[in-house]
Amino acid sequence: MQSFHDTIVPDTYEVLGIRLRPFSLGHYILLEKNACALLLGGSATVLDFAVAVVVCSSTFEEFMEAQASGQVEKHSKKLAKVCREIDLEKESQFMRDYLEDGLQGPSYWFKDKGKNLETPLAQVIRVQLHSKTNLTESEIMNRPFAMNLWDIVTLGEMEGSLNLKTEADDEAKKKADEFGERFAKMQAERETNKVKNN
Repeated sequence: MQSFHDTIVPDTYEVLGIRLRPFSLGHYILLEKNACALLLGGSATVLDFAVAVVVCSSTFEEFMEAQASGQVEKHSKKLAKVCREIDLEKESQFMRDYLEDGLQGPSYWFKDKGKNLETPLAQVIRVQLHSKTNLTESEIMNRPFAMNLWDIVTLGEMEGSLNLKTEADDEAKKKADEFGERFAKMQAERETNKVKNN
């Protein structure tokens, strides 16, 4: 879980001399649309890496303008040529770490069983923030992804529909899991002893 403070002041990332913006909802949507293996999983290609760098170094609007003018394809191909000379596995892992850090929000649980939504996560986030804040579309699409998650969880907690998980909750779960393992082991030993005694 990324702390609230790390969300407000995110770490800076740079790859191949290109500064990446904090990972945003707009980045998530664009990488998902481009079926980028760095976000969706699987083996990343040079093109996956190049597209991820181009997307994550731009705002949502900058990327859309560049795509409309043909600059994205041109820039991605140029960057893909440079990428052939790098350790793709190492640089791809760096990008995966950047994405993973950017996707981490607060841990929480719902008080009541919620509805199963078929709507994509990105759309749920957009609609929640549009309906419950005065953020503009541009702000929602370009602010850190984790900050959007923190705002949604905070709004849910304020409404009473969910609780933020605390370190005490995590510790209680760990102790319960350890007890369950000890109990299962004790039960297995008891069964083994019954078989031996019969």
